[in-house]
Amino acid sequence: MTHITLPLPATPSVGHTSTNARATALARGTGSVLTNALHSMRRRALRLPLVLKLLGANLLLALAALAILATLSPRAPMQLALTWTALLLSFAVNALLVRLALLPLDELERVARAVASGDMFARVSVLSTADRQVARLAEAFNGLLAGAAYDHARIKHLVRESLRARERERSAVASQLRDGTAQQLSAITLQLAAATAASSDRERTSMIEAARGIASAMIDDVRKIADSVYPGLLGRFGLYPALEVLGRRAAERTGIAVRVDTSRSQRPLPLMVTTALYGAAEEALRNVEEHSCARTAVVTIRDNGREVELVVEDNGTGFDPATAERTFSGIGLFRARELLAHAGGDLTIISAPGRGTKVVATAVLPESE
Repeated sequence: MTHITLPLPATPSVGHTSTNARATALARGTGSVLTNALHSMRRRALRLPLVLKLLGANLLLALAALAILATLSPRAPMQLALTWTALLLSFAVNALLVRLALLPLDELERVARAVASGDMFARVSVLSTADRQVARLAEAFNGLLAGAAYDHARIKHLVRESLRARERERSAVASQLRDGTAQQLSAITLQLAAATAASSDRERTSMIEAARGIASAMIDDVRKIADSVYPGLLGRFGLYPALEVLGRRAAERTGIAVRVDTSRSQRPLPLMVTTALYGAAEEALRNVEEHSCARTAVVTIRDNGREVELVVEDNGTGFDPATAERTFSGIGLFRARELLAHAGGDLTIISAPGRGTKVVATAVLPESE
């Protein structure tokens, strides 16, 4: 019997296997890098402006045509030169026409950006280069903007009337508390005082005095509630005395040195402006009291003719306004901003950690003022 011995397959060495694996990994990595680069180039090419895309396509077609002509007529240089000139002129004219065709889109973009920045009266101008379809688009866009501007003005008017009605209601409630409830409680305390004087029973007198003390405390509570609903000084004497009292009470409550300067503005202000500026000052001082750890605060109001500006500045710890707005901390100031916006003004908060806070509230006065 014949025995056949088959050779065993060669076992690769460990070093050889390791080298192959590294080469494979390197090849895969290189392929991945090339693939990513191609994808990135494609994305960038697709994001190019439309003008560049059209011009690039025309250029490729022109080069292809020239290559074909050079192949078919290698011995006709004059013909090639004329062809080159014609293609370049065609390329330039095509570029000019495409740019002119896209000018109306630039106009639409300009108006859209203006409206987004708050200019509700921006309108699209129909250019002479626009065709009928683009002109109809511009007219439709202008109609949409006109409707949006009307709705914006109507909403602003309704909100303003709503705020005025709310302030009138708050003033009426506060007056009822002061002139009704507080006066009735005062009458009760007088009656209890008379009962105390007429009583000869010590135990009964003691009970009457206790009831009188409760009634007196209720009067103070009712007046505080009335002031929180609508400050009495604001309705009777206007903004400036109310600000001085607001600063004095804040200083008494907190020990912070609060200075109020109203010397630069003394003319009477409309109710809407008065309420908005007082609300901004109240919220700013409340934030100083609760969050700033400040030692001093200054409230300044100045009249710039068509605009009244109120500034509340402290030397406290400060904060990041953007973070506060995202987390809804100090939301009272942002509510005051909305109130000022409907009074034709704005509220700006300037602050940074460790640098104190400056709140600037502005309100535009009506023409009749």
